[in-house]
Amino acid sequence: MVSRSLCRVWAVLIIAVLAAATISAIFPRIVQAAVTDYSQGGYADRTSVAQGAPIIFYIATTSSPFDLQIVNEADDQQPVAILQHLTSQPEDCTGHYEKGCGWAATTTFIIPADWASGYYAARFPTSHGDQNIIFVAMHRRG
Repeated sequence: MVSRSLCRVWAVLIIAVLAAATISAIFPRIVQAAVTDYSQGGYADRTSVAQGAPIIFYIATTSSPFDLQIVNEADDQQPVAILQHLTSQPEDCTGHYEKGCGWAATTTFIIPADWASGYYAARFPTSHGDQNIIFVAMHRRG
């Protein structure tokens, strides 16, 4: 009786392990998304910036050196600017994301005066795939 119950437990465990391995092989992004990693990502010092004004990017990634591609979301296939050879490292932001993570600035970018108003993304690589920092560029008032 004990040996039959033990065999059932082992069978259930083996099936569970095989099912988990199959799911992560078929759906790696879903399994990866379930793992929270606050050591890679990025943010900017502001969410909207006027033409001619600076925006500071704070980026943490294991992919270093890397290029930061800035795209206009209206046509995100063609970068409007590329900041090359930037360096960074993973940082811990656990529990700090609401107030800013306190990371060192990675780079500062001046929004060109001739950029159209709209949504832009600063795209950079991480070990989990590309990440985007979204911001709005707007016409300078005055």
